[in-house]
Amino acid sequence: MFESNYIEARGNRVKINDFGLQTVQKMLEFCETDNIKEFNGYECELFGIAHKYHVNDLLNFICNKMVKNVSSRNFDSCLQLAKMYDLNDFKEWLLKTSFSK
Repeated sequence: MFESNYIEARGNRVKINDFGLQTVQKMLEFCETDNIKEFNGYECELFGIAHKYHVNDLLNFICNKMVKNVSSRNFDSCLQLAKMYDLNDFKEWLLKTSFSK
């Protein structure tokens, strides 16, 4: 994006209007540290921003965290995310867990 003729390349800035401030801050935290300290509750938005901006390491980080932290409380949102982004392996794994209805 910054190495092209896009507006972002000329101004060296990216304007992100479709994600919340905390989500953008958490993405930047990951880009700077390869970690996110407080992750829970941001899985879906973080996955969305990582997908949109092709931050593959963040996508992998989120999937790994979701696998470790899946529970009956967040099962539905994990399954919805897996369906929305065609994460078939993750979806199949979720459906095999004891949390499925």
